Amino acid sequence: MERNPLMRFDSIGANPNPNAWLNTSGHRAVLHGCTVEDEAFVGMGATLSDGMVVEKQGMLAAGAPLRQNTRVPSGEF
Repeated sequence: MERNPLMRFDSIGANPNPNAWLNTSGHRAVLHGCTVEDEAFVGMGATLSDGMVVEKQGMLAAGAPLRQNTRVPSGEF
């Protein structure tokens, strides 16, 4: 986790998983009700909202806004 990340944890079962093995979240990334799997990358200023999933070794570009319930498949950018 870099400086100024924003994370919100829900009791609905969503899991930002800030302790995942070797995942990286850039400065000002917003993680809200999402799942970030092991070895995933979330770029600076990216926004992940409810139901979004970044699978193992998936990459979300800096500043990327995606719709709710979007999935970034393993190994894809």
